[in-house]
Amino acid sequence: MPKNKNITLVISTMRSGGAERVMSKLANYFASKGYKVTLITFVAPTEKPFYTLDNRITQLPLNCLSFHKNMFVYGLNVIKCLYVLRKALKKIESDVVISFMESVNVATLLAGYRLKIPMIVSERIDPKYHILYPTKIQSIFNKIRNKTYCWARALVVQTQSALNFFPQSIQKNAVIIPNPVNTSKYGHYIVKETVHNIISVGRLCRQKDHVTLFKAFAKLLEKYQNL
Repeated sequence: MPKNKNITLVISTMRSGGAERVMSKLANYFASKGYKVTLITFVAPTEKPFYTLDNRITQLPLNCLSFHKNMFVYGLNVIKCLYVLRKALKKIESDVVISFMESVNVATLLAGYRLKIPMIVSERIDPKYHILYPTKIQSIFNKIRNKTYCWARALVVQTQSALNFFPQSIQKNAVIIPNPVNTSKYGHYIVKETVHNIISVGRLCRQKDHVTLFKAFAKLLEKYQNL
């Protein structure tokens, strides 16, 4: 059994997104190594995870995921969620807490303030595309994020560009860890010379940044004109 055996993971949902996929792999890996793993989500207990989770993982849905157009009501919901999350973190008494996604990271750091639990937060997209609120409110949120991220033991980002987005006060405790890719499934795959197709799968929205992908494809076409 590992020395630091109690790990808490926090994410808003375990639906079919990319961050959720990585979280499921992380949770399953820790469980396979003998850690006691608690996975906190903000969804209702009736919502089942999209990705398969190890039976040894304790799932703790807080049932506080609530969006509302009225900012006052939304603010009350956020306060409620922070209270419930802090109560859960106190009860679990984790050796470390790891959270995913910007808004969840901020909530986790606020809820865990002065609990003396090491916290690691992880950005799962390019932060410059993470616009959650109207401009004025987003500006306030950004200041809160930058303040709370300084409380984290570490910040994980996936690229140098994402790291450069943050002020130096945050960068000094940050590390770049790219998305995990299981290459064992494709180690014996042979690319036929007759196949010249490259496929991109993803929502056509600003956050997915297909513009950069198209520019990359254009550079490939300059060298490989049979694509």
